[in-house]
Amino acid sequence: MNKRYRKYWGCFLVASLVAIQTMEATPVFERGVLDLRGTQEARWNPISLEGEWEFYWDALLDPKVFKDSAAPAPAYIHVPGNWNGRMVAIDTLRATGCATYRLMVRTDSLYPRMAIYLASLGTAAKVYIDGNLLMEAGKVGTSPENSEPGYRPGVFGFTPRSKEIEIIIQISNFDYARGGFWYNHTLFGIEETVREKHADRANVAALLVGAMLFFAVYMLLLYIQSTKFNYSIYIGLVCFFIALRTLAVNETLILNFIPNLPWEWLIKFEYLSMPGGTLAFMIFMAHFLKNEFNAVIRNVYTVAGGLLILILFVTPARIYTHLLVVFQAHMFTMILYMIYVSLRALRNRREGAMVFFIAFIILAAAITLDLLFTGEYIQSNYPTAGGFVVFIIAMAQMLSARYSRLFQKSERLTHHLEILNNQLETRVEERTRKIVDQNKQLQEKNEEIEKVNDTKDMFFAILAHDLRNPVGAIHQLTEIMEEQFGLFNEKEIFRNIRQIRKSSGETFALLENLLQWALLQKGTLRAKPKRVELLPLVERTFSLLEASALQKGISLMLPEYEGRAVYADEEMITLVVRNLLHNAIKFSSDSSEVQVRISSDDENWKLSVTDFGIGIRKEDQPFLFNLKDKKHTIKGKGQQGTGLGLVLCRDFIQLNNGTMGVVSEEGMGATFYICLPKFVD
Repeated sequence: MNKRYRKYWGCFLVASLVAIQTMEATPVFERGVLDLRGTQEARWNPISLEGEWEFYWDALLDPKVFKDSAAPAPAYIHVPGNWNGRMVAIDTLRATGCATYRLMVRTDSLYPRMAIYLASLGTAAKVYIDGNLLMEAGKVGTSPENSEPGYRPGVFGFTPRSKEIEIIIQISNFDYARGGFWYNHTLFGIEETVREKHADRANVAALLVGAMLFFAVYMLLLYIQSTKFNYSIYIGLVCFFIALRTLAVNETLILNFIPNLPWEWLIKFEYLSMPGGTLAFMIFMAHFLKNEFNAVIRNVYTVAGGLLILILFVTPARIYTHLLVVFQAHMFTMILYMIYVSLRALRNRREGAMVFFIAFIILAAAITLDLLFTGEYIQSNYPTAGGFVVFIIAMAQMLSARYSRLFQKSERLTHHLEILNNQLETRVEERTRKIVDQNKQLQEKNEEIEKVNDTKDMFFAILAHDLRNPVGAIHQLTEIMEEQFGLFNEKEIFRNIRQIRKSSGETFALLENLLQWALLQKGTLRAKPKRVELLPLVERTFSLLEASALQKGISLMLPEYEGRAVYADEEMITLVVRNLLHNAIKFSSDSSEVQVRISSDDENWKLSVTDFGIGIRKEDQPFLFNLKDKKHTIKGKGQQGTGLGLVLCRDFIQLNNGTMGVVSEEGMGATFYICLPKFVD
């Protein structure tokens, strides 16, 4: 042989030997015998007991019968499957009745512990292993009177006596539309592996139930939180019905929580999930795709579903289980219509329609498998629950995408709203600032108007009061002199003329003060400061008032001349000094004196004018320099003043950067003083 190919032939022979050594015989299952000899499968994996079992119809045979070889000739029936309509000899089997199933299992090893897992059997059962009673569910019997339905799924361990194991199962059914060994979930093998396999199935079922209940509670809370998501309550109901069905079939987990649950209610829970879940899902679709869902069809299917639920609760299982085809038709036709609705939504380009359509097709396929499983056309594990988990995930993705877009839109709107708010705040601030400025201007105008009104009121008060007396006196004297001139002697005429001169002088002084005050209020009067000698100014002013002083016997006391000069407006200061000297003479007691003093500090000269009249009360002093509060007047012996001269003096002194004040005690005379800045060369 060519050396080139020897290497390849050697590899082929080695591989063939290895394959021959590792080949195992496959289990043989026929005519009531499961032959596991020569196989290792039972050692490592549980074996499904699907195949031909011996079948004895209308007989409940004890293991003793087979041990004594007294059993009739067996028929053979395929397990799993119900016995309805099966041909045994010449008889067609009915749903109600009883039967015995028998299987012989042959192994090549004697295992210390083995186990069998049995799901629900329809609808009462007894299980014997090697002649020993292993499990009993309900009460098997040959008639409705001596039988009682019941489920008891679980793993049942035993110790085999030999390498050939006998399994006998007695089943009776008088309460269900189908009877027999119907579910393909029976496992056989070493106890540890069977329990592990069953635990895996139970964990999957528990996980699906937990997921469904979680979704149900979440949807309920979403509905409670906001009725805007009113369709969420129906999704929650669908999840609840699927969880209920998963608990009630296959592993029958609900019996772990309610061990004494009546068999009748267990079947109701299983069947309720079909019309209940369909009805809830249909209402959800009618809300979610309301533009595509026909209201008439919705109402018809709602009534039909309600009738099926009513039948379910008012009739026993032996009646409503015969309506399984009706339940399935109601469910299947609704699935077809929902597919049509989904296609319409896809055609109308509804948001998320493609994701919804794909998810619903997966769910519809899962529900169809579940319907086929319920009709015992196929064997499957929880297809509806798994399909609905996919549907929920797809819905969550679709809603998440929708909410993401809404959130982005909300952010854009929020940003736009912030811009508008900022613009609005800016406008409000601008308008507020304008309003504040306008209010300030209005307040200033109001104060100005109030000041003008006060000035006007004071002006008219002075005209009405202070001018009335001297002008009235002049008018009265001149009238008397005119009418009675021939009756007056020279002395009386001189006295009247002097009185007229006094009144006219007071009137002139008042008018002069009014004029200066009016100019000051108008704002046209401005100070023109220059060097002003105080003492000569006092002497000149007093000379103008000397006649009035001599009439009252008042003398003027002046300081020595020392060149005391201030920096001020001479005319304004002259008016101030004249008013102070005039008031001092006016309010002094007869035969007294008026003292003028001049003192200084570092920056100012202080000129004080003191009289020895009645003085000024303490409560009147704060109002001397304020026209607004002229409730208090200065009164002497037959003398009264308006105070306008003092207000005018204060304003003139302030215009010349000086200050003015008074010191007085009632009955002790008064001292008015002014302080003016020194003239600096």
